Amino acid sequence: MKCHVHLTAYAKGALQNNKLSMLVEPYMKKIREMTGESVNLGIRYEDEVIIVNTINGEFYQLQTTLLPVSPLYCSGIGKLFLSECDDKYLEYYFSELPARTINTITDFLTFKEHQRKIINSGISIDNEEYEYGLSCYAVPIYNKKRN
Repeated sequence: MKCHVHLTAYAKGALQNNKLSMLVEPYMKKIREMTGESVNLGIRYEDEVIIVNTINGEFYQLQTTLLPVSPLYCSGIGKLFLSECDDKYLEYYFSELPARTINTITDFLTFKEHQRKIINSGISIDNEEYEYGLSCYAVPIYNKKRN
């Protein structure tokens, strides 16, 4: 099973001294200014996404506060990480997942369709898969020295 994650090298440093968070925070603020939406920086830890920084968007009546940890399969950030995994790992991972909403992707074949879209576009979308009324768009951050 192979599941290579490009931010693994950053994860330890981001949790210990927050360098990654400080580096990307100006970009997160710019995205918030452009969209008015909350912007999250997440890293992978095992089978979960840990939110290490949030720039809150404009307040609105139905605003949701996300927990700082969420499963990979039902978040935009998590699906980015899963899109880097090989089929053997994905078959194992998607073998028994509970649906959080009727839109939650819980099976391997459906995720494979989304994986192709994520790889081709570089964007991962959570379409009310974690919580009704909440949709997220996620893009990866790569190390410039990546092989």
